[in-house]
Amino acid sequence: MDKNTPEQEDLNVHNEQDALAGLEENVDLAESHEDAEVVAAIAELEEEEHFDSYDLTKIYTRVKDILDNNKLKEFRKSFVNARRRYKEIFEEERNRIFQTFIDGGEKAEDFKFTLTPEMVKVKEVLNAYQDKLTEIRRKEEAQQQTNLMAKRDIVHELKDLISNESDIKKAFEKFNELRSRWKEAGPVPAQFATELWNNYKFFSDKFYEFVEINKELFEVELQKNLAAKENLVQRVEALLEVNSIQNSIASLHSIQKEWREMGPVHKDKSDEIWTRFKTAVDNVYKRRDEYLKQRDEKRHENLTLKTTLCEKAETLAKAEYTKMAEWKEKETELKALDEDWKKIGRVPTKFNESIWERFKAARKEFFKQKYNLLKHVREELQQNYLAKVKLCEAAEALKENTDWKGTTQKLIKLQGDWKKIGSVERKRSDEVWNRFRAACDHFFHAKEQFNAGQGDRENENLAAKQVIIDEVIAYTPAETIEENLSYINNQRKAWNALGFVPIAQKQKIEKAFDEAINGLMEKLNIDKDKKFRMEYKMKLEQMLQSPQAQKLLSEERSFVGTRLRKLQEEVAQLENNLGFFGYSKGANVDAMKKTYTDKIEKLQAEIQHLEGKKHQLKTAFKQLETK
Repeated sequence: MDKNTPEQEDLNVHNEQDALAGLEENVDLAESHEDAEVVAAIAELEEEEHFDSYDLTKIYTRVKDILDNNKLKEFRKSFVNARRRYKEIFEEERNRIFQTFIDGGEKAEDFKFTLTPEMVKVKEVLNAYQDKLTEIRRKEEAQQQTNLMAKRDIVHELKDLISNESDIKKAFEKFNELRSRWKEAGPVPAQFATELWNNYKFFSDKFYEFVEINKELFEVELQKNLAAKENLVQRVEALLEVNSIQNSIASLHSIQKEWREMGPVHKDKSDEIWTRFKTAVDNVYKRRDEYLKQRDEKRHENLTLKTTLCEKAETLAKAEYTKMAEWKEKETELKALDEDWKKIGRVPTKFNESIWERFKAARKEFFKQKYNLLKHVREELQQNYLAKVKLCEAAEALKENTDWKGTTQKLIKLQGDWKKIGSVERKRSDEVWNRFRAACDHFFHAKEQFNAGQGDRENENLAAKQVIIDEVIAYTPAETIEENLSYINNQRKAWNALGFVPIAQKQKIEKAFDEAINGLMEKLNIDKDKKFRMEYKMKLEQMLQSPQAQKLLSEERSFVGTRLRKLQEEVAQLENNLGFFGYSKGANVDAMKKTYTDKIEKLQAEIQHLEGKKHQLKTAFKQLETK
């Protein structure tokens, strides 16, 4: 088999380099060896559509438009970005709903995510695109097999033509028919394309050798081929004016295919026309190479910018956050990085996935900290809830108390304690607060109502106490002391049972009552000690009737015990001092001894009274226990 002409060999080398240089991804729909070059060059120049800022509605609208207008092949690279963006939105929405689910106090293992209607629509249109593209590929593969059989038949017919046809005119007609059929036949499977083309080229060259014996017809054919190649050169030169680099390369490969399939020209014109064609082709490729160089420089700049964003996101992700407010503040910074990322264009293809995965990993690590914080916050919220429940119980225990002053102070303290406790879960917050406020409001409302009629009640109490005083003054003593003491005790109880009187009259009315009781006691002529015990007993009974009986009796017992010990120590000291006088005699010594002796007797009498009080206190405490 003859070698290819120099121009054909140069062109094949150029095409092979072009098909390999700068390709960013494999092309699934390569149509043949030559068609694969075309698709590869177009893929190299194809500008993908970015979906970084698209929401679900925009994704759906865009893919639906592609389907409706049947632009599936042109959209292949952009489809990858559309599908990636859908997955990002899916993950973001799922994570958002999951966090809300966890924030509500639910367990992570109970979480289930259901696609929204809008997500379902987008998923369906993406699947529809994928299904249609797969169907196109299947049909094209079947068509390629059909084309392969047709072109093999053409090669066999061409071989037979050279071997069997002696009529040059008929041979040319048949050859032109076969060449037309070859051009019209579509692409074949790539693995058969080179061998098939070489066979076709071999027998085509043999045909020209065969017809060279007919100089006249061959001369016409050479002139026709030269004119056609002149036209191809002009078409290539015109490509320099085409705005779209992508379209110009696609057209160039189509022209190159036509050149390869065209017959020879006069030898004296061959080098000239080939040089012109090659120069025009090189200029188109030079223009493309310059465009790719500028684009690559821009994409490397974008890579640097995105690397910086990754570093910032990783810094945020590695920081330790102890408070949710601190984390939320940094979340705002991360969202700003997200927006900056969307504004930056593409990076070199080999870094596209890795740089995005790096940024996404940093974001994921950052949001993982929120889950850990929420776990700690939930524990704190539960502790706060239990503490507030205790305050509710304490307030509810006080709400019916009518010790207005004391209870008010206690509730105010509880309210202060409430403010010191942190927040609780939102779903429990209103419940526990309403419970606490209801208890406080119940008491203060009752207190307000009570205070509203306090003036009238105080005047009524003043009048009632005056009646008691008048009755005590008018009382005629009974025959026995016990009856009289019982009467006095009952009057004291009646007195203590009455509430407050106007503050301006309080001291005067209390004094009048004491004078009335003392006057009655003098009428009764009761023994001094007995009178003392009786008065103390009434005092203790008055304490027992108080809501604070335990506290009053404890304070009284402490006072009596302290006083008793002090007097006993003082007596012991006096007796010790008296011992220093020994058997000394003299007027001065006797006078001093008498002073000590009298003082000791006085103190012992008081000690005896205190011992009596101590006994009465013991009885009072027993009465308190039986209440």
